[in-house]
Amino acid sequence: MRKVFSMFTVPLAILIILSFSLMSVSGSTEKHFSFEKWTGNGSVSVTVDIDKSAFADLKISSEIDKSNYSVSGNENSTVITLKEGFLKTLDFYDEEYNFTAHFNKEGINITSFDAQINEQNDIAIPSTLPTGSRVNKITLNNAVVDNSYYTVLTDSNKIHFNAEYAALFSGQPTFKVYMVSDDIYVTLSLTKDIPETTTEEQDSTAQSTTEENTTTNTGTGTTASKPPLDTEIPRTGDESSLPTLGIIAFIAVIGLVVAMRFGKKKKGE
Repeated sequence: MRKVFSMFTVPLAILIILSFSLMSVSGSTEKHFSFEKWTGNGSVSVTVDIDKSAFADLKISSEIDKSNYSVSGNENSTVITLKEGFLKTLDFYDEEYNFTAHFNKEGINITSFDAQINEQNDIAIPSTLPTGSRVNKITLNNAVVDNSYYTVLTDSNKIHFNAEYAALFSGQPTFKVYMVSDDIYVTLSLTKDIPETTTEEQDSTAQSTTEENTTTNTGTGTTASKPPLDTEIPRTGDESSLPTLGIIAFIAVIGLVVAMRFGKKKKGE
């Protein structure tokens, strides 16, 4: 029985670690921008580093009428501004709204990154780029590298340079890779800036609630008071404790393994 348990202990511990690691990085590859926090008055804006001429539309659950926002910018960025009238129609029950900005144009410049050729004469393309991204050009010291010197391997998400070209460099020069796409969807988050309630305001609200809940029974002349509503709803749990529980579980498993092996060794002696 101990042997069977020992066989499954290590795989189980590894599974626990991987599970919580995946939980901690979930959603880390999504690129998005945030509007300024809305104070309840005026408009809010967000700047996206994509060519303004490529902007197509803005959506929440469906497309938003263009009269509710304005778009400005240039070939390097797009500024989207939500108008006050539209913002006041949002209830903010969910505390945050996520908009989707759609950009559609052949060869939209979306980003660039610096990289060096590795020992296999490759440059890795970041996996965090939007789906459909492709290499537009590569430069070295601001000069465009002829595309006959390299091949883009989409299956392995890397750029492979010819051995003859890579051999021209004694050191490791830094290249700049420019990426483009034809169809891009960007997430834009919007939250409302709700002022914090002071202690005096909380006490005043609690007192007012108590007075409103006090009723008089005119038939008997007695007074019955309803308990005031709690100003804060106690939480029954905390999702942030999940990683901690995972660590505790992992330590417990390791402890069991050590104890069993120590007991077995002692018995053999």
